[in-house]
Amino acid sequence: MRNANRTTYRLAATGSVLALLACAFATGVSPAEPAKESAPEAQPLQPLGFLLGHCWRGSFPDGKSVDTHCFEGVYGKFVRDRHFVQREGADYCGESVYWWDPRARAVTYLYFNSDGGTSTGTMTAAGQRLQFADEVYTAPDGDKQTYRTSWMRGEKGYVAVTEQQKQGGWKEAWRIEFTRMEPDAGSTAKERAVACQHTTR
Repeated sequence: MRNANRTTYRLAATGSVLALLACAFATGVSPAEPAKESAPEAQPLQPLGFLLGHCWRGSFPDGKSVDTHCFEGVYGKFVRDRHFVQREGADYCGESVYWWDPRARAVTYLYFNSDGGTSTGTMTAAGQRLQFADEVYTAPDGDKQTYRTSWMRGEKGYVAVTEQQKQGGWKEAWRIEFTRMEPDAGSTAKERAVACQHTTR
């Protein structure tokens, strides 16, 4: 990817449809027309392929909060990641949408959450590692924070390490080991993630 502010929780959208359309127009990609093939590889979202159709769960280092992500493909051109964090009180939830931006020549994503915060960034892949560099998160009060995250794929899942930029450099904020949920549990988790999106805060 957590408590109510992004400093503790990140990850890592159908308000996502409107946001996605806005991003598509902002990058010059018409939602009615496929973007011209300009990716460095035929399927630029392929590095995310192992996540699709499954939900993944992991605990924060404090052991008090559990983060669940459910991934799915959209129109064959986007990837949606819905997530929620179980903690004391109401769930915290958010969504990321990934797509190939031909103008930036990069896989780009938009993240937004139940607190009203948003962030944008890009993803690159190198072997079994996915790198999300210089994610700029904007809190509801306008405060901006910069993060970078890496996901390292393993035999049973992936490890997500998030660092925050502070005075003097980068500091690890949290590290979570995600494992794939069984189908029945995953279906229940996805329903919970969708329901969270429709909860008024």
